[in-house]
Amino acid sequence: MTSSASILLIPGEDASWRVWKPRSSGPSEAVDTLADYGDLSKPVLVGLPATACRTLGLMLPQADHAILQDMVAAQLERRGIKGAGGAPPPFRFHVLGHAGPNAIISVDVLAEPFPEELAVSNAENYAAALRLVQLPVGQLVITEEQGELVVAASHQGKLFHSHVFAQRPAEAEQLAQEILFTRLGLESLPGFGTTSGITLVGQWDADVVADLRKVAALPVQVVDRLAPGNVDTRNWTALL
Repeated sequence: MTSSASILLIPGEDASWRVWKPRSSGPSEAVDTLADYGDLSKPVLVGLPATACRTLGLMLPQADHAILQDMVAAQLERRGIKGAGGAPPPFRFHVLGHAGPNAIISVDVLAEPFPEELAVSNAENYAAALRLVQLPVGQLVITEEQGELVVAASHQGKLFHSHVFAQRPAEAEQLAQEILFTRLGLESLPGFGTTSGITLVGQWDADVVADLRKVAALPVQVVDRLAPGNVDTRNWTALL
């Protein structure tokens, strides 16, 4: 199955959730909580906010799935990311491509403890919300998920890395600093490439955008929203 054939529940800028129906051009409704979505007749694909599901970008030697699984678990442990009893937390990795001898890996990692209110009985699966949308190629993206600002990067439009860094409102200097640190970290990875610009998603203060254009040292564009992409979910393991 692909995400374009599923009902998507994606976090909004506020505390609500947006409902995207298959092949729609925009969200059909908003619900206050996942439990408020009343249509239980069809399975849904839940996009988790970065506060509940962080995404790590890794470059690892090419190997078969089982070996990559072990290498990803080792990388999580090295970063101090642990679940109950010190074991790795629930995660799922995605191979986005290859760069020379390395595989380009993106890992969705559930928060520990996982918020109980985000567990949905008719969910067919879960993913980081930004994995379900089409990201602008070569851009660092700053978007808002339920009041938290999230910075994200992609590989050819598919989510590679994302993390929460602040709450709204944020000044241009704070945005520029996070952009610089994130950019330096990602561009140090062999095969990641360079960042060509910044995309701000949603409604932004015109003065903040103007100031960011002065200090970011990269082109800045503003878009209303990110549309769901056509993500192949057939080989996804269960995240929760």
